Amino acid sequence: MNGRRLYLNGFNAYWLMNMGVDPSTRGKVTTTFQQASKEGMNVARAWAFSDGGYGSLQSSPGSYNENVFKDWITEMAAYVKSIDKNHLLEIGLEGFYGDSTPEKKQFNPGYQVGTDFISNNRIPGIDFTTIHLYPDQWVPGSDEEARAAFVEKWIQAHIQDSKSVIQKPILLSEFGKSSKSAGYSVAMRDNYFQSIYNTVYTCARTGGPCGGGLFWQLLAPGMDNFRDGYEVVLEESPSTASGQSTGHANGRYYPAGSQGFIKTSGTQFVKNGRRLNLNGFNAYWLMYMASDPETRAKVTNTFQQASKEGMNIARTWAFSDGGSYRPLQSSPGTYNPQMFQGLDFVISEARKYGIYLILSLVNNWEAYGGKKQYVQWARDRGQSLNNDDDFFTSVVVKGYYKNHVKDWIREMATHVKSIDGNHLLEIGLEGFYGESRKQNNPGNQVVGTDFISNNQIPGIDFATIHLYPEQWMQGSNKEEQSAFVEKWIRTHIADSNSLLKKPLLLTEFGKSSKSAGYSVGARDEYYRYIYNTVFGCAESGGPLGGGLFWQLMASGMDSFRDGYEVVLDECPSTAAIIHQQSRRLSAIN
Repeated sequence: MNGRRLYLNGFNAYWLMNMGVDPSTRGKVTTTFQQASKEGMNVARAWAFSDGGYGSLQSSPGSYNENVFKDWITEMAAYVKSIDKNHLLEIGLEGFYGDSTPEKKQFNPGYQVGTDFISNNRIPGIDFTTIHLYPDQWVPGSDEEARAAFVEKWIQAHIQDSKSVIQKPILLSEFGKSSKSAGYSVAMRDNYFQSIYNTVYTCARTGGPCGGGLFWQLLAPGMDNFRDGYEVVLEESPSTASGQSTGHANGRYYPAGSQGFIKTSGTQFVKNGRRLNLNGFNAYWLMYMASDPETRAKVTNTFQQASKEGMNIARTWAFSDGGSYRPLQSSPGTYNPQMFQGLDFVISEARKYGIYLILSLVNNWEAYGGKKQYVQWARDRGQSLNNDDDFFTSVVVKGYYKNHVKDWIREMATHVKSIDGNHLLEIGLEGFYGESRKQNNPGNQVVGTDFISNNQIPGIDFATIHLYPEQWMQGSNKEEQSAFVEKWIRTHIADSNSLLKKPLLLTEFGKSSKSAGYSVGARDEYYRYIYNTVFGCAESGGPLGGGLFWQLMASGMDSFRDGYEVVLDECPSTAAIIHQQSRRLSAIN
């Protein structure tokens, strides 16, 4: 940023806009930013969309053409850049490999998903890459050793690819350890976080492309309904909290509110001419909580705690489309000012506590709308569409989305100052590779996106990956999941570096409390590993610029819990790990 490399450590909180729109829940947003800021996090990723119902990227196993998705990214990246060049753009991928690099599909966990980490993130206009890391989900049935091996391989592969292939920064935008996993303990989560942070730090310290990590997810106290097993409540987990900002000690820290925009320079995130490292969390719920004054304090509290632990990035949902309950966009071009007020509050609080934001504008899945809602809107107006994947090809549907992006930017102009070129753009892909590199995907499956080709689209500033080995590799043991995580990350790092030549972010990772053998200790261990991988890449000058765990919540959000939630107040050990990562990334900024 401002010419210097910037590393990111943060969180996912998809709910920010929804909470922010309701004055009675808006406090959750404030609480969350307070906690995240306290832990030194400097980036958050949230949903800036809420669209209709569920619809997968593939209509049936292997039937989806990933080129359709790549074409959509190419078109939308160019469009977004044409109206806003000041913010970085990423796809939001988990990091799965696809057809453009078939030899790398071996890095994918358990099954093929169809996205392509390499080709998608090489798309011009994508500024940095992202990966997720969920070995407990992606390689279920594997033991801890196998999962650790997967994590190492996953991160290192993506760091290498980000550096040598993609040549863009990389962020670990989601990682976590679920309390629902077999054998889970806070100590296990701390160990996991520490390993992740060590990896991130090592990469950053050596000048690698890994710019930071965002654990999934940070919660404020009293958010029990948001708990998903991955939640970190910093006040409850002092050991986890203390681990967040160790790397920031005696280092340079650039709060989000300081002058200058984050940029990319090759495989690095930079601010004011210096490299920036990121460490943070996911908290999808921020807008939702901030929309209600009664829950808004949750947002402030969360940012306060995250900032205290040295976190500097959060990832949250800035979307909510269709439906009758707190939609941001109730119909094409029709917006709910209450939800925008909630999102406005989230952005304001994030700036106050020095936390950068990754705002997700649309969802491929059912929650809060997604592509299915856009397709349904077109059908309601007489368009003959076959399936939800027409979102990527229909001129009418794409027009709805383009207008939404334009309207959204105009509405948020008070924060972006004007429609300019200072913001980075990313796609939001999981990191799946296309047919030519499907061996890098979990189970060699294909889901239709392509990490390489999609991220090569002009206008995409960085690549992203997700990481959920427990989900992606069901039936696998811990060793197999660990091996996948390692391979997944390393492969995407390599592709971001050599093929895409763009930064990479691990925008989603976590450990679900619903997983067999889950314990806070297991989650901590997983977070530690992800953070170590991110740090290792950043330390070495690699493209992986940070990680965002899924997801951060404030206390009192029980209905939002999904097993991945992190409520910092409840998980001091996890908070300590996050804090340590924030500090040491700051030290190499």
